[in-house]
Amino acid sequence: MVRKEVSRERKQVWDFNSTQNYHFRELVKSCAEKVGANATLEALRTLDRETGVKEFNCVIEGCIKKARNADDEDAALEEIHGVYAVLQTMSGHGFKIDEETYSPILMFIIDMGKVEEFHFFCDHIKKGNPESLQRLAYYENELLLMIKVGDEDKIQS
Repeated sequence: MVRKEVSRERKQVWDFNSTQNYHFRELVKSCAEKVGANATLEALRTLDRETGVKEFNCVIEGCIKKARNADDEDAALEEIHGVYAVLQTMSGHGFKIDEETYSPILMFIIDMGKVEEFHFFCDHIKKGNPESLQRLAYYENELLLMIKVGDEDKIQS
C-alpha cells in the first residue's frame, strides 16, 4: 500500500514538472514571436530564471516563425539578426550549439536563398562547436549545391 502511494506521488511530481516545463517553453516561444529575441532574453534575465538550451531553442523557433511570416525581406533579416544574438548569448554562457539548434536556422536561410548569410552562420557555428564540422559540411555541400542548381524537389526532400 505504501509503495503505491509513493509511486503516485512521484508520478504527480513528474507530471507537474513535465507540464510546467512544456508550458514555460510555449510561453518563451510565443514571447519571442511577439516581441523578438532580445526582449525575450531580457525578460528571462529579469525573471532570474535559469535559461537552458531548450529555452534558447524556443526563442530561435519563435524568431524563425516571425521571420517566415514577415512581409518584408528586411524584417526577416532583422529577425535573423536576433537569432544570431541568441547564438552569441548561448556561446557566451558556454552552451554547445548542436544540430537541434542550428538546423532550423540554416534551413530557413537556405529557403530564403541567402548564401552569404548561410556561410556567416556556418562560420560562427564552427568556431563554437568543432564537433559539428562533419554535419555542417552536409548542409554546405549538399544543400548549397541544390540551391545554386535550383532543384526545388531535392531541396524539399
